[in-house]
Amino acid sequence: MEQNIIQTDVVKAAAAIKSAIQLTRKTMMLSANKNALALYYGIGRYICQSQKRSSWGDKILETISSLLQQAIVR
Repeated sequence: MEQNIIQTDVVKAAAAIKSAIQLTRKTMMLSANKNALALYYGIGRYICQSQKRSSWGDKILETISSLLQQAIVR
C-alpha cells in the first residue's frame, strides 16, 4: 500500500515537473519571438526613416547586408 502511494507521488511529481518545463519553454519561445519581431520592426523602421531623410539609393539594403555579413564573419 505504502509503495503505491510513493509511486503515485513520484508520478505526480514527474507530471508537475514536466508541466513546468513545458510552460517555461513556451514562455521562452514567445518571449524570443516577441523580441525578434521588435528587433526586425525597429531595423525596418530605421532603414525606412533613413531612406526618407537621406539620399540612399535602391541598393542600400544590399550594401547594408554585405557590411553586416562581413562584420559577422570576423
